[in-house]
Order: sequence, then C-alpha cells, then structure tokens
Amino acid sequence: MKPVIKSGVVISAICAAWLIALWRAQIHDAQQGRLNAALFRAVDTDDFNAANAALQAGASVDVRRRVHPPSPWEPIDHALTHLWRPTAKFDQGFTPLMIASIHGDVPMATLLLNHDAKTEYFNSYAGTDTPLELAVTCKHTEMVITLLKHGANPSGAADCYGPIYIAWLQKDTAMTKLLASYGARPLPASITHNQQN
Repeated sequence: MKPVIKSGVVISAICAAWLIALWRAQIHDAQQGRLNAALFRAVDTDDFNAANAALQAGASVDVRRRVHPPSPWEPIDHALTHLWRPTAKFDQGFTPLMIASIHGDVPMATLLLNHDAKTEYFNSYAGTDTPLELAVTCKHTEMVITLLKHGANPSGAADCYGPIYIAWLQKDTAMTKLLASYGARPLPASITHNQQN
C-alpha cells in the first residue's frame, strides 16, 4: 500500500516555501538598500572611510540615486535614446562615481574605480553626463586624469562630441589638449569654424 499525500499538504508546503523565499528577498533588499544609502551618504560628505566600509560590507558601487520620480514618459524616452545611443544604460540618477566626479574627490573616485565602478554609465535624465563629462564640466583636471587612466572614453559616445566639446565650449584649452592627448576624437572643422565666425 502506497502512502497517499494529500494535495492540500503539497500546496501548503509550496506556498510556505514561496513565502519564506519572498521574505528572505525582502530582507536582502532592505539590507542592500541600507548599505547603498550608507555609500551615498559617505560620497555626499566626502567620507572616504565610511565609503570604504560600505563597499566592504557589500554596497553596490554602481547603484543609482534618482533625483526625480519616474515619469510616465520614461519608456518613450528610453526608446528614443536607444535610437541614437544603442548601448545606453537607461538607469536614471547619479552613481557614486558621478557624484565624486562633480565634487572633484579623487581619492573617493579612485576607491570606487578600484571596486569596478563603471566609467561609461550616464544619467539618462540629465542627458549624456558620464563621470568624465561631469568632471570636465566642473573643470576638475585631476579627476579627469584619474578617470582617463581608469579607462574612461575620452571621446564620449560614438555619435556625440562628448568631453572635448564641453571643454571647447568652456574655452578650456588646457582641458581640450589633455583630452586630445588621451586620444579624444577631434571636433569637426565645421563646428569650430562656425563658432569662431
């Protein structure tokens, strides 16, 4: 005689296992959220030791902090962005590396880069601001050099003028030469000629 397992017991066991897994995932998400928030606090206040501790504890180095709530137009924006920048990352908001680039905090940026922070992520809400473009905009030369040494693309996206265009618009000859020395794609003569006239 074979033992008969009632279907209600099996369904109850499956539901209990699913609820436990869901509960564990929520606990993990809450813990990860606290670690990520600690990393952002540290980067915001230029607290190197706190940032290092958050990263060692498991904070995500490329986590995003959104400045604005999601828009109902976001899917359309993503589709349009994908047309002109096919490799675009659609996460909106600033990464810790972007914030360090704005602050010009080279030791913080180096810490984040040593934890494999992505240099080519950009804030799709603000346009195409990669960490390098933000550092060029803020005229943080040492930060620009640090990012370039860690593999940031000196030309930006293949279909836009990127960091060198920003430096040129700011009439920052030294920054333009620095980017060119790292292989930045030169600006088309039509742009520089039109702006000079």
